[in-house]
Amino acid sequence: MNIFRLIAILILFIYSCSSAPEFEEREEQSGAGQALESWVNARFAGDQTYNANSLLTAYNSTKQHNRGLDRAKWTSLGPKNIGGRTLCLAFHPTDPNVIYAGSASGGLWKTSSSGIGYHGWVQVPINLPVYSVASILIDPKNPNTIYLGTGEVYNKSHSMPGIVDRFTRGTYGMGIIKTEDGGLTWKQILPLTQNIISGVQDLEFDPYDNHIIYAATTEGLFKTTNQGAHWSLIHNVPMAVDVDVNPVNPEIIYVTHGSYDDNNISGIFRSNNSGNSFIKLQNGLPNSYSGKAKLAISKSNPDILFASVANAESSLGLFMSVDAGNSWDKMSSSDVANVQGWYSHDIAIHPTNPNFLSYVGQNAYISDARGSNFINVSSWDAGDMGRVPVGGSEGINIYIHADIHATYFHPSRNNEIYFATDGGIFMSPDLGANFEGRNGGYQTSQFYANFSASKSDSKFAIGGMQDNGTAIYDGQDGWIKVIGGDGMSTAINTSNENIIYGTYQYFGLSRSLDKGKTFEMLRPLNNAFVSEAKSFNTPFEVVAALPNTIYAGAQKVYINENNGNPANWRALHSTPLESHSTILALGVSSLDPSLMLASTVSPDDMAPPKLFRSTNGGSSWTQVPGLPAKAAMDISFDPQNSQTVYVVFSGFGYGTHVYKSTDAGSSWKNIDNGLPDVPTNCITINPKQNKELYLGNDLGVFLSTDGGLSWERFMQGLPEAVMAMSIHISAQADLIKVATHGNGVYESPLAISIPTKEIENQNIKNFVISPNPATSHVRATISLTSSADLHLDIIDLQGRTVQSIRRNQILPGNQSIELQLSNISPGIYTVVLKGQILGMTAVFICPENLSKSKNPTF
Repeated sequence: MNIFRLIAILILFIYSCSSAPEFEEREEQSGAGQALESWVNARFAGDQTYNANSLLTAYNSTKQHNRGLDRAKWTSLGPKNIGGRTLCLAFHPTDPNVIYAGSASGGLWKTSSSGIGYHGWVQVPINLPVYSVASILIDPKNPNTIYLGTGEVYNKSHSMPGIVDRFTRGTYGMGIIKTEDGGLTWKQILPLTQNIISGVQDLEFDPYDNHIIYAATTEGLFKTTNQGAHWSLIHNVPMAVDVDVNPVNPEIIYVTHGSYDDNNISGIFRSNNSGNSFIKLQNGLPNSYSGKAKLAISKSNPDILFASVANAESSLGLFMSVDAGNSWDKMSSSDVANVQGWYSHDIAIHPTNPNFLSYVGQNAYISDARGSNFINVSSWDAGDMGRVPVGGSEGINIYIHADIHATYFHPSRNNEIYFATDGGIFMSPDLGANFEGRNGGYQTSQFYANFSASKSDSKFAIGGMQDNGTAIYDGQDGWIKVIGGDGMSTAINTSNENIIYGTYQYFGLSRSLDKGKTFEMLRPLNNAFVSEAKSFNTPFEVVAALPNTIYAGAQKVYINENNGNPANWRALHSTPLESHSTILALGVSSLDPSLMLASTVSPDDMAPPKLFRSTNGGSSWTQVPGLPAKAAMDISFDPQNSQTVYVVFSGFGYGTHVYKSTDAGSSWKNIDNGLPDVPTNCITINPKQNKELYLGNDLGVFLSTDGGLSWERFMQGLPEAVMAMSIHISAQADLIKVATHGNGVYESPLAISIPTKEIENQNIKNFVISPNPATSHVRATISLTSSADLHLDIIDLQGRTVQSIRRNQILPGNQSIELQLSNISPGIYTVVLKGQILGMTAVFICPENLSKSKNPTF
């Protein structure tokens, strides 16, 4: 017989007497810098330290907690035609079609077709909270052994150890991790656990000894001589960026160092004795720089080196050495990096022709004369809008997405050049004459907060993505690109879904009146609003009570009562909520728009994050006391009761992420109740069942069915660790969508609210555990409408099965199965019922003081 996979859950929440365990022209300012500044500022404002171990601890705890109660059935919605930010590539040493890609916050990906096709890429599970993969190293002698350098970092502060520099922090990493079985299992071999977001930017083998590896990290240059079992810091200069080993003489090692806006630690260094000592190379090179430097060594003539050197906001040039780095000549002054010299530029040399170069920054350049002249062969603005085909052309044949982090010549097909960009993976099959995207299935888009989904049409949604504009979902894997720039907040008119809104950074507002077929820009005519400081992802809201009204937050809250028409913006109050801060999140009650909440955050730490409240439609505001000094990321008013409102906070600090008010924000109660200690990004209420809450944090999605008294995982089908940024419900279809920062968008049916005393089903009518709390035994009473083979497990909070019972051919009618508890320690346990007809769970308490326990019935 087939086993049904339908899972119903019965949870009996009882307070135990025992203690439960705790658990065009590119913009003049760098858009990537603004994005990373915003990402970090939200997570660390008011609490500038971060311990990498806390993320791993929360991840491990989350995997164990309520492991058997995961009701989600997430499926991917894409976009599968828009690649996200990509930091690096690595090529299999024997199979030319196998390539690995490291994304900025979507983990590790692999292709077996050189990225060609509708399903060109698949994600590689790692079983660790790895978001950004900055470097990949495949053992040439054993390709099943792969090393990953994780964490995206562009600056390290010196003045105060542990302080996060806002402008250039990237996404989380876990040091260096390793697999020896082709990616089936992974282990951490170099944890970087200091109180900052650490990164491993480059990895390199000794060309003759695969036991020797060099790692360029935020803490300096490390070396191992035993394949990562032990590491030594051999160059104690922070922010090592690029490491290269001479392919003929492995005693010669080069390393570059660079940190955003910090000339003091910049430089290119060489060791002639396998890393025992280093000298700084100058003699033609810049003495210092405020960005970073990338190196390339000719495989066919290792005395030839090229260095791309840049200040934070402009290239300093391309430099060449023909004597192994003793002296250098400036070959090009072209500003290929432009405003992102700290962020994205690279140089690569053809494997057999040292005269042929690929030089990249915002665009790609080719030289066949050792850099004495370059041809600009790509254009970042030649991409197509609309629906580009999944795995197909993304623009005309000169299109490569802007902000190229790395370029590579294919090691065995030398005419092919590959590019890792902020828009995914691109390649040229003919040394730069033509270009094509290789992003089919590469679901790594970084969505921001305030993604929007139709409440009635489950196949309609719109969201903004980091450096990939705004796109519309209409039921297909290939989404429709509609607005350029950095895609930000979106909204759908609550009474007329033909009216939709999208923005780019700092509230570049566009509106469509035909459900996204066409858009018009709506630049506000209120000069004060235009000039006022705003958050990178400026929040705005459209509420059901006033569907043609838009509320937007700058330093003040503004209102437009005419669907965003440029002439109709006005401020609701006269002075900023906080003079040194901008509004990060905005909430307006859909039942009573006079009730409003707004959170503020200061980009330069001139003021702590705060939450403000208005009860008169925004005319006046008061600060809400008694809440964490962390960034409030999302505000959600109950759609059935205007007095109930939820606020979620970013940052780290156990028990300080989710708060609930039942008096419209006058007083607050913490309801973390076992949620993991990670930044929390969003919370959404089921409009049909207002005690059913969905929460998104930097580890995934969690569910409460009792208004926040308890939480459970809601992650089945999602990547193992994913930043859930925005959650929306299509109520008429009972579907929920989550937009993630690194893995696109997913959809799941809503959790089904199950009564605690009786479960109705075509095969099963009742499943009761009694007594509860229990002493010597519990009895599972089951009412069946047809015969079944049943299997009951008792599982503890760590997910371990402590007792199992099988019963074959249970007859229809009321049946009772008794489970003895004599060998079970006091605590909270789950009874899991499985069979050919249904799977269920119920929770019971085994009290600490058994002799005084009472046995309530249900």
